[in-house]
Amino acid sequence: MGRPVRFHLAEYFFNAPFNPGFGKPVCSRKPPGNSTNAGWEVGRRGRREIGFVTNAPNESNEIPLRGSGVNPNDPAALMRGLLKYKSRFIVIISSLRGRSCSSPEAISNSLLRLLRREEHPPRNDRWSFMQPLQNIRVLDLSRVLAGPYCTMVLGDLGAEVIKVEPPEGDETRAWGPPFAGGESAYYLCVNRNKRGMVVNIKTEEGKNILRELAIQSDVLVENFRPGTLKKFGLDFETLHELNPRLVYCSISGFGQTGPLKDMPGYDFMIQAMGGIMSVTGEPEGEPMKVGVAVADLFAGQNAVISILAALQARTFTGKGQFIDIALFDSELGWLANVASNFLISGNNPKRYGNAHANIVPYQSFQASNGWFVVAVGNDRQFESFCKVIGSPEFSSDERFSTNSARVQNREVLIPLLKPIFLTKTVGDWLALIGDQFPCGPINTFEQVFAMPHVKDREMLVEMQHPTIGALPLVGSPLKLGGTPVSYHLAPPLKGQHTKAVLREVLGYSGEKVDMLLEKRCIQ
Repeated sequence: MGRPVRFHLAEYFFNAPFNPGFGKPVCSRKPPGNSTNAGWEVGRRGRREIGFVTNAPNESNEIPLRGSGVNPNDPAALMRGLLKYKSRFIVIISSLRGRSCSSPEAISNSLLRLLRREEHPPRNDRWSFMQPLQNIRVLDLSRVLAGPYCTMVLGDLGAEVIKVEPPEGDETRAWGPPFAGGESAYYLCVNRNKRGMVVNIKTEEGKNILRELAIQSDVLVENFRPGTLKKFGLDFETLHELNPRLVYCSISGFGQTGPLKDMPGYDFMIQAMGGIMSVTGEPEGEPMKVGVAVADLFAGQNAVISILAALQARTFTGKGQFIDIALFDSELGWLANVASNFLISGNNPKRYGNAHANIVPYQSFQASNGWFVVAVGNDRQFESFCKVIGSPEFSSDERFSTNSARVQNREVLIPLLKPIFLTKTVGDWLALIGDQFPCGPINTFEQVFAMPHVKDREMLVEMQHPTIGALPLVGSPLKLGGTPVSYHLAPPLKGQHTKAVLREVLGYSGEKVDMLLEKRCIQ
């Protein structure tokens, strides 16, 4: 039995509090501590213990089995040991002094239910290399962008992600054109590396399915209005009682607290209310939104960071926790130096178009055949800049010799530079500048994805989709040398894996699945 057992089932098996403090199992020919191979009658700290016998996967079968004792009040130690050795094991239950414990029969039955999944190869075998989150299961109840982006990143890192949609599906499936194979480009961009199922949460059977999946999961991500899932018995407090190790992440427009918590929130209104539109656009033009849904994406990224932190904390506390991510908070969090300028000076920031509030010259310029950008970040670079454009005297002019002076005299310097840049093509200027200071063309998307650098960085990937065939997608920016991301599941069709998830994860029989289909509890 080589399938590792998931950590979160420790408390499911044993009626004992989680306590991470224990002497870790070691791979040696002698049992660790004072344990013996004769049933662990006397164990570490003089207590009777729950133990297992195992061989490490890198050792031959001829080496005798060794025993590893585990404190009975520390069932997570048993789980960690099983995960470490990943080989055949025998669980031995001995009595606890003054403590209650699940019966051996109950524990055996729980283990047997788990081990039914042995017939399905572990992800490590399927993907052929280790991934950072390969033992983590994520229940994804989110829709649209922020939540799906979060769970896609977790899936890229190896987590098993189960995307649950209502019968009408994720609304972004209809957000088009463009469409491919019946799916919108919008939906396809953030839903790879997930198995998809449809569950009708409004039925009792549907609620039970989601509760059972939550018990079997490490992470739950949702973006319902605050308080909505409590009506269905799927709130953090309820699920925490059933699975204390569950990390529960809620993503909403304004968070779970505060006077705006009940307001709906889409990225556009968050950009407006959070201030970013007031500093985006031309100085004399109207306020503009950023061209990509940045509030959604940063909220999704913050959710990923918080989930990873909560999983790490769980290794010490043994408990999951509630995570409250707001699009509004996420936008304020990345206002960075612009917000700091206001907080320090008290002056409302202005719109500078493509220019920079604190650095000059740092903006776009028009050449004879198109536009490009120049980013001169310090006085040394400005000296090089002046030589390249054929005006070395600018660097010694007291109006421009320091960045502070250039910011104060922006309205003088920029009009001097504009006609100079019109004298050559974009290519000419880029060749002259070389690597002396940052500069680059303003590319179209066609030009971006034709760049050899994009191919070399694996930022354009192709996956096989059941209705599209070869599906091009933007690759992951996460480049881990030892445990790289993988692209193993194309974005799922609606309900594509419903039956498989119910059979493999929950152990439902074919008859039960057919009954749920007939009652329209699932699709």
